[in-house]
Amino acid sequence: MQKRTAAYKIWKDIFHDDEAFMTLFFDSLYHDSNTLLSLNPYTGTANSHLQFIPYDLCIAQKRYKACYVCGVATIPEAREHGLAKRLLQAAHYRMWHKGVVLSFLIPQEDWLYDYYRRVGQYIDIGERTYSHKQIVDFVDSNDAESYKQSALQRQSSLWMNYVLPDYLQWRTSLKNAAMSGGGWAFDNQCGISLLYDRISPNTYIAPRPPIKGEKMHRFGMVRIIKPFDLLRDYAQRHTHCCTTFIYCDNALPMNNGLYVIKNGMVRFFRHALQDVRKYSILKGKEKDTNPLNPPLSLYTPTSLAQFLFENEIFFLDQLMDGIVE
Repeated sequence: MQKRTAAYKIWKDIFHDDEAFMTLFFDSLYHDSNTLLSLNPYTGTANSHLQFIPYDLCIAQKRYKACYVCGVATIPEAREHGLAKRLLQAAHYRMWHKGVVLSFLIPQEDWLYDYYRRVGQYIDIGERTYSHKQIVDFVDSNDAESYKQSALQRQSSLWMNYVLPDYLQWRTSLKNAAMSGGGWAFDNQCGISLLYDRISPNTYIAPRPPIKGEKMHRFGMVRIIKPFDLLRDYAQRHTHCCTTFIYCDNALPMNNGLYVIKNGMVRFFRHALQDVRKYSILKGKEKDTNPLNPPLSLYTPTSLAQFLFENEIFFLDQLMDGIVE
């Protein structure tokens, strides 16, 4: 069975999306190279599946290569064996070799936030609210100039971090909204164009960046794949920062080592995980009590992401993710 056919079947069987959505997604966004399957060793059929689609994330006016993990699914009879966890780890490894800096995903149920924290070292980063309208003045254009205008609106008006689709991804999200009778329209309140879905004959709804004081919805998670690029830009924004720490990522040991941030620059000294004990790590009995040799902090993908994104909000939309209020 071809990979695309197997991926299509397991997605359809688990998520029950309609044929119009499935055809649009697989014709526009699917690629074999961004899809992983776990196969039954006896039958060769797919037991588990995920896709990781390249997008850009804009953080503090910088664009980073990222991947959107979606369609994570395991057939009922193959669950409780860690298949999805292993696929996720394999996806992270492939992302690293493609130069991806961050992985992000959007859990569709609350319990999945705990799951991805535990098995993937993701942290919560997304917040958004929703715009409800009965009448929407849709823009009847999906050409390259309209895409450019939409991207420039976000760059100039959004005060938070956001996802930036490419032209094909943007057009695909518009087509998906149009299938429900929706489309894209400029929103005066937040100063950008939003993507509306029609959820009833007289009601349209669009994800919208939160405004201070509004009720916000948890929406999305992120994981660090390559910390160096993030730390380099952090150092450039915080030239006063002077710190040294150990970074330990069990899933991506290529990142492990000693990081030194000083004078607006970051230096990385790679070493094997077993050599970490040479350094004074701030962890239980391994503290160094010599005041002239203070202990170093130990960061993981979770704790480093929490540090870097502590006061950051991400607005994730235009991802064909559906409405989750």
